[in-house]
Amino acid sequence: MRLTLFTTLIILLVISCSPKIKTTPQELAKFSHRNDTIFYLQEPIAKIYNLEYEHYRGHRTLEISIESFNYMDVNTEPLIDWILSKKKNAKVEIRQPIKTF
Repeated sequence: MRLTLFTTLIILLVISCSPKIKTTPQELAKFSHRNDTIFYLQEPIAKIYNLEYEHYRGHRTLEISIESFNYMDVNTEPLIDWILSKKKNAKVEIRQPIKTF
């Protein structure tokens, strides 16, 4: 009984910590990249400006830093999902210009 409960708890913990891609495959297909530029429907929207590997206590993490060309409320989540579909365990950061009022 204890073993089953413990196993179930561990499985739920692992599932809840996994990155979840919420964007549909059709939406993800609208993204592409060439060199360090990311495109949405063939329009440039962002640039990868830094790739960094972090190694801490035996765990290695890829950190991807992206700079948006303009303020993009709508495409931020799908862009993150697109990057995670390519690099599942990466840490993603998007820098955006300050939105003018």
